[in-house]
Amino acid sequence: MEPIRISSPADAISYMGHSLGYWPKESLVCVALEGKTLGPTLRVNLPRTTGPAENYAEVVAHSIGIDHDATAVLIALFTHQPWGQGHPKPFVSMIQGLKRRLLTAGLLVHDVDRRPHILRHVRRRQPHQLRQGNSAGRN
Repeated sequence: MEPIRISSPADAISYMGHSLGYWPKESLVCVALEGKTLGPTLRVNLPRTTGPAENYAEVVAHSIGIDHDATAVLIALFTHQPWGQGHPKPFVSMIQGLKRRLLTAGLLVHDVDRRPHILRHVRRRQPHQLRQGNSAGRN
């Protein structure tokens, strides 16, 4: 399989839509990575409020943690809420809680809306390479 080149946040965002098979709306999308190898993609609806969402962050972190081979996670918000140029980033409390949980679990976190480059060469894992996780997560 030909490597997929992700060298910008736009490339990562495009891959997320391709991986899901549709363009997500009002969603948080996470892609697990094992080194430079792309793993499973997780899409969840954004919480209905922008306030603290500790339970939401905990559930998302647990879901990502099921992939025991993951070493890093790409995360992106897909929302119509305004941000930038005088508008604060929406869901900042939830994103910070999620990042904190993922970092505590030993995963690097790449927020694709801010990084000048993400990865140079990545490969998709073949379905038989995905490890079956258990519900215990990454503790």
